[in-house]
Amino acid sequence: MKRLIVMTVLVSLSLGANAFVQKCYYGKDCVNGEIVKVCDSKCQAQKAALQAKQERLAAQQRAAALQAQREAEAAARRAQQEKDAAALAAIGKVQTTDDEISVVLENDILFQYGKTDLSKKSKQTLNKAVELLNQTPNRRLVIQGHTDSVGSDEFNMELSEKRAKAVYDYMMKQGLQIKEVSYKGHGETKPIADNNTKEGRQANRRVEFRIK
Repeated sequence: MKRLIVMTVLVSLSLGANAFVQKCYYGKDCVNGEIVKVCDSKCQAQKAALQAKQERLAAQQRAAALQAQREAEAAARRAQQEKDAAALAAIGKVQTTDDEISVVLENDILFQYGKTDLSKKSKQTLNKAVELLNQTPNRRLVIQGHTDSVGSDEFNMELSEKRAKAVYDYMMKQGLQIKEVSYKGHGETKPIADNNTKEGRQANRRVEFRIK
């Protein structure tokens, strides 16, 4: 009887051992390569974790590369913006933002009171503007006309439009070749000086470039 019990226990242990061996084995760990007892389910979990980690790392590397590219492109745009602004300072007062250059044309008198005729010095300024702008053909230019406050709002709006168009027509005839050019009048709505003084009114009779 005792012998039968012993045999039963041995058979049970043997079956249990065989069942265990079918699920696990000694071999290299899936991740670090050490010799350990590895079970199929554990190995699969380790592989899945490793793959997930690699995918996260790859995603982080792609994101970092994209961010670096964006920063490099932004730095290049800023550098080009500064270069263009420095060149355009030869024809007027320059202000810059991240995506735009504003130039208020400066010469003795761009327009006489109530007139749209360009002075000789104004034409010289515009010739220089054409030369500079043609060096950046992918830019967009808006030519803005402005007046002083003398006269009615309607008169000044029409006058500013004609002044902007006069500049547009002259520059196009001189061979302006950038991506997009338009003009717009703003009348007396955007003064930059005091309209109560002669000097202020003269400053307000102006043309601005908005360059993007």
